[in-house]
Formats: sequence, structure tokens, C-alpha cells
Amino acid sequence: MYQALWRRHDRFGTFDWDLGFHTQYVWQLARGRTFSSLIGLHAFGHNATFGYFLLLPIAWLGLDIAHTLNLVHTIAAASAVVPVYVLARRRLGAGWPAAAMAVAYLLHPLAQNMVWETFHPEVVAMPFMLGAYVAADARQWRRYWVLFGVAILWKPDVALFLAALGLWIAWRHERRVGLATTAIAGTWAAVMLLVVVPTFSGGGTVYGALYGDLGDSPTEVLQTSVEHPSRLARHVVDAEPVEYGRDLLAPYGFVALAAPAQLLLAAPQLAVNILPTDTSPRTFDWAPHYQAVPMVALTIALVEAVGWLRRRRELLLAPACAVVLAFGLATSATWGSLPFSVRWSYFWSEDGDPLHAAKRTAVATVTNDGGVSAQYLLSAHFAEREVVYTFPVPWVALDNGAAGTEQREPGDVEWIVLDETNLDELGRRIEACILDAGTFEEVFRDREIVVLRRYQDADPEDEECS
Repeated sequence: MYQALWRRHDRFGTFDWDLGFHTQYVWQLARGRTFSSLIGLHAFGHNATFGYFLLLPIAWLGLDIAHTLNLVHTIAAASAVVPVYVLARRRLGAGWPAAAMAVAYLLHPLAQNMVWETFHPEVVAMPFMLGAYVAADARQWRRYWVLFGVAILWKPDVALFLAALGLWIAWRHERRVGLATTAIAGTWAAVMLLVVVPTFSGGGTVYGALYGDLGDSPTEVLQTSVEHPSRLARHVVDAEPVEYGRDLLAPYGFVALAAPAQLLLAAPQLAVNILPTDTSPRTFDWAPHYQAVPMVALTIALVEAVGWLRRRRELLLAPACAVVLAFGLATSATWGSLPFSVRWSYFWSEDGDPLHAAKRTAVATVTNDGGVSAQYLLSAHFAEREVVYTFPVPWVALDNGAAGTEQREPGDVEWIVLDETNLDELGRRIEACILDAGTFEEVFRDREIVVLRRYQDADPEDEECS
């Protein structure tokens, strides 16, 4: 699938959010800077991803950051199959059922669609979360703490899973280790979500608006839920949790329901996904990375459930594995992004874009490190620079920063690169306003692909566009 992902980026099918700003964060941090103009936030004002520091050699070695991040992301998603297989062999033996569990993970539409979505930190954390569970199950505590430490670096959501995992460890294995896990992970999540992210984002958060009338922060959401339980109930009902749970469980043939204790490991993240008014945290195709943590818990529950069925009656093992594989193939073919899926063309860019050559020439026309404002399907290709925006930012503060975040000035932009076929009414109006102001000249045009460059003596104050 990495070849298809590589082609997707090469053919201008990737976005500013999120591949663009992840690329810029790695590029900036490698140079001792911390701000992404694409998202308008400090590196730790978005999701406090300290795992970025593990990726800095990509920039230091001069590799293409976007493509390499996608490679790391794909390897992580695929390598999660290793702890799944290890746990399955431990529960089911060395025969074909253990291999079936590994195949079932790869057939789950989320495992595929998360690769399509491009680099996301929580996906990179998946093999480490799964590995931590497997290590704890074997009481390999040194290995467990190493995997715990790597996993927690990637996103506060991962810490929520680890806090729940600690309770499971305290119940089933080692009380002291489990309670220490929950205390460390819970404290980490609280500090990241309540202190670090708001501090570096100017007081607000980019995800605060997702929760509507419940509040703009975890503290407000909790307080409102206690004071106004009817609001909480309305959010839960509107999220259609039964349908959401059905879709998560169906690719594993609902067999995972036989391991409810392991399913509860997903409870904190499921709450985070269910409460927003936005439907993105509950989608399989548009934003599947929200399901990375539930996917880990669900996969653990699958293996444990099949193991439980085997212990109850050996004859149940083969039928259970057959059901899982049948549901996996069916949902992969209808919801997934493998070549045999009916949605292959939805997910992956095909050759034949008549503007592809023009887009490549437009990117090559930007010959220096000057600031760029580019249409959202082009901006990720300019992310290895200090100043890059998604047009019409910075003339309009649209999806850029959080409350309290200072916005950059239009004077920072030397280049504008547009695909006019994808400009909405606002974008067209801002483009026309800029051209009318006479501060930019058109230096390249091939049909709807255009590059504008600021005149050296142009005064940005002439661009009163909003």
C-alpha cells in the first residue's frame, strides 16, 4: 500500500491537515524552531507529540520528509501485526488460527484506511501499545516499560489507553506495575491536555470547538456533563453509538464481544470520539486515525475472545476463525482500500489528471525559500519551509491557529500557488482582490494552475482583502 500512498502524495492528493503540518513540524524542529504556519500553532500547542524528536534524523539526512513520514506511518501500521501474531500464538498455538488473527487485523478496513490517511502519530504508536499489552501479559516488565515509554510520546490519547491498560494489569497481573502505569499515564494525559497544549496554543485548543455546548476544554466538558447531564445525553444519542460500535466490531465478526474486559481498554478514547458534534471522530474513511486507539483494544479483545472460545471448547476455534476471516474479507471489500475493494478508486489517485504536469511545473516555479500560500492540495508540497499557508490564509484567518494565537501577516508571503478548480467562492474573491491590488504578478499559468509572485517593492498594506 505504500506505493499507492507514495503515488497519492506525488499526484497532489494529500492535504495540508494533517500531512502538511506534520511535515513542517519535523522540518522546523530539526532547525530549532517550533511553529507551524500551516496550522498556526506551536508544535506542542496542537497535540503535544514529543515523538517528533525521534523523526528529526529524516530532516537532518535531507530525505523527503512527507514521503518518509508516510513510510514510517505505513511500517508502523503494518508492524502492529507482529504483537497480534505473538499474542495469538500464545492463546491459540502455532497453527493456522494464529495466522488468521494476524490476517484479520490486516483485513480490517481501519488498518488499511489509516495508511491512506497519511502520517498520524497515534497510528505510529499502535505497535507499541499492542506490544506493551503483550509484554505485560508475559510479565516482561523491562520490555513493557520501554514500549510504554515510546508509545506515550506520540499523543495524549495514547496515554488514556495506557491508563486503562494499567488498571487491567493491576487486576490480572501485577498490582504495583498496574497502578504505576495508571498514575504515570493519567498524569501525563492531564498535564498534556490541561497545561501543555493550552499553554502553547495561547489558551485555546484546536479541538475545543468539537464539543459544542459541552465546553472548549476537557475540564469544561467534564464540568458541563456533571451539571447538565441532559446535554451529555443528547451528545451521546446524536452520535449514534450503537451504529458506531457495530461498525467497529463488524470487521471482526463481532467475536471480540466475548472479551469485554479488553474492549474496555478503548473506553476513554471512545468517550472522546462519541461526545463531539462533528462526525469526523467516528468515520472510517475521512479521518480513520481517530479509531487507532479503539482499534488496538478491539484487536486485543479479538484474540482474547477467540482464545476464550478455544478454552471453553476446542471445536469452536475453527468456526470462530472462519467467521472472523469471512467478515474481514466482506468489510475489506466494501469499506476498505485494498485493490479488491469496491472503494479503491475513492481512496487512491489514479493516473490521468490532466493538470498533473502543470502542478509539478508550478511547484518547481517556486525557486527560493520565500513564504508560500497554496491551495490545500498543494500546500503539503511546500511544507519544508518556515512560512507556508493554506490559501486564503493569511489574508483570512481560516482554520489557522486557536483562540489567542497570533496570526502572521500577508507580507510574509512571496508566492501564491493555486489550483483554481478547487477554489471556493471565498478563495476566488481573495485571489481577485490580491490581483486588483497590483501587489503580485502572474509568473506561471497553465489552464487553472497559476503561480503569483509578489513585486519586490509592493506594499502589503495595499491588500485590504478579507
